[in-house]
Amino acid sequence: DNKQREAFQTLRHLFETSHQDNIQVLKALIRCKDDPLPLFDGSTKQRVSIEVLRKKIVLLYITDLHHISDQEVVIFEQMFQESRQDSTRLESQYELVWIPVVEKGTAWTESKQKFERLQSMMPWYSVYDPSLLEPATIRYIKEVWLFNTKPMLVVLDPQGKVVNLNAVHMMWIWGSMAYPFSSLREEALWKEETWGLALLADT
Repeated sequence: DNKQREAFQTLRHLFETSHQDNIQVLKALIRCKDDPLPLFDGSTKQRVSIEVLRKKIVLLYITDLHHISDQEVVIFEQMFQESRQDSTRLESQYELVWIPVVEKGTAWTESKQKFERLQSMMPWYSVYDPSLLEPATIRYIKEVWLFNTKPMLVVLDPQGKVVNLNAVHMMWIWGSMAYPFSSLREEALWKEETWGLALLADT
């Protein structure tokens, strides 16, 4: 318990401090029992280290296993693939990481099948084994970022600072055009938007 309390306070401190890059923050957040390869790359089907996210804008796609639908994953997948068609485009300079929140005490064997099926649909990064995530991480996501059951998209800038606590709606409306997915960008996009029938009727 003391170890987890310390880990929680460390997370709070790290997210409130300025850093040169995002690695320290991400390593503290995505600690899977000190596994050196805690991420799974959905495009290569290989396990990778946190280093692949260094100095990138990182979108943390946080869900549980009960309130995430196949349709939502498919739409995100289309947006993600479109953004990757031209790697030189500014809008493609971000990484997506799925963090599934698995409740402590949940029978992992029952949830594992659904997790693996969803993970197989995702071309982005995901936590390799969410049952190994530190309890302090789950507590931080719930208490500080106020994750309940609805999927959320927390955006970290290249220095690991939270610039948007939930960019899900930005993704739905503007897709990769919402890059860099910050609250300031969202404000600017709404100011540019013409409030008319086209906004409501457009697909």
